[in-house]
Amino acid sequence: MNERLVLAPDTTTTIACSVDSLLARLFVETKIQPLLPDHIRLQPIVRGQFETVQDWVDEMHALLALSPVVTTFYSATMLPPWFPARGHSSDTIDIERATAAATAYVDHPRFMPYIQSAEMETFFLAQPEALAPYCAGQELVNEETTITEEDIISEISVLTTLSGEPELVAWNMGHDTTHAQRLDVICHGYVASVHGLLALNHLDMARLKRTCPRFNLWLLFLQDMFD
Repeated sequence: MNERLVLAPDTTTTIACSVDSLLARLFVETKIQPLLPDHIRLQPIVRGQFETVQDWVDEMHALLALSPVVTTFYSATMLPPWFPARGHSSDTIDIERATAAATAYVDHPRFMPYIQSAEMETFFLAQPEALAPYCAGQELVNEETTITEEDIISEISVLTTLSGEPELVAWNMGHDTTHAQRLDVICHGYVASVHGLLALNHLDMARLKRTCPRFNLWLLFLQDMFD
């Protein structure tokens, strides 16, 4: 694996959380950890770049040897082609099916995976006000105007309203239909490692818990697992 699990003091239980990226690791450290009880430390570990399902399963079992529970914070759009239940075609992923398949492959009662449709983009669809200030001001092609915060918030809100909730916004791996590509079109320029990094700190976690029920269920699991 790319990183090593560092056990916390005896008064704290360290839980391993496999993540896709450095941005996901930062989100876990700065936004999720403060929501957890003092006796639980969630340590994000950036997963390796694996050739096969078995390589990934072996890493999960290595973490299970060190951690009482292992979870994941994965983006469906960042899963490799070989990931369990990638979908009925190469450009789609059934998240619930992928989660169930991942659970079955690792086949351990202490492995509790969580996968969502996209990394930070799911949260920016839920809370466009966090992202809009960092994307506004970009010039529109062939126009003498710039995109405004209000434009961005309005277009994202229309998208989520039509879908019912942010976690239900349809996507696939097509050129224009991943969440990142949708935001790139709406904002006339979106780069996760730039705009996502800046906007991350402004996400309202209480609001995310209300608007993203699957994410909230995972948080509740983390908060209550040793009660």
